[in-house]
Amino acid sequence: MESQLFELLAPLSRNPAVIFLGDVLNRLGKGDALAFIGILLVLYGFFMGISKVLRAGAVSILVVALTGPAVQVLKHLAGRARPGENLGDFHFIGPNLIANGFDSFPSGHAMSSFALASFLAFYFPRFRWLCYGAAAAISIIGRVVFRHHFLTDVIVGGILGIILGGWSAKKSRTWVEKE
Repeated sequence: MESQLFELLAPLSRNPAVIFLGDVLNRLGKGDALAFIGILLVLYGFFMGISKVLRAGAVSILVVALTGPAVQVLKHLAGRARPGENLGDFHFIGPNLIANGFDSFPSGHAMSSFALASFLAFYFPRFRWLCYGAAAAISIIGRVVFRHHFLTDVIVGGILGIILGGWSAKKSRTWVEKE
């Protein structure tokens, strides 16, 4: 099933504009780039004197930092082959700390970007479509179109990210919204 999706997306992966966009989105979906968004919020909040923005930015850095280790544990417990291994849609080897290419499930880019999106959407609801739209673009264009992940890797990573981001927003609410 997911193999047919790759066949449908193959022409996109050869388009120069999509290749450029995919490269940009892949870079934006990495933890350091996502944490940089939090740093920008901290700086904006500090210089504009908006403590809610400063605190939300600080916690967002922590959210991204926590997502990384969590997703790595899950990836290596599941041991799913990446699409480029050409082993089929659902090839899992189980717990794996050695074999390369068996760390596809769930998508770390999706989990991190959706965790940040969910967290920021909680505090800045006016920008929720931008947050979730960027996370979806990072996940679909940056990861699925170029066969870094199966669609199910991205869906599960996105769901886990939304849960983590929402939980973090609720847990930090008292401190972030403190005057």
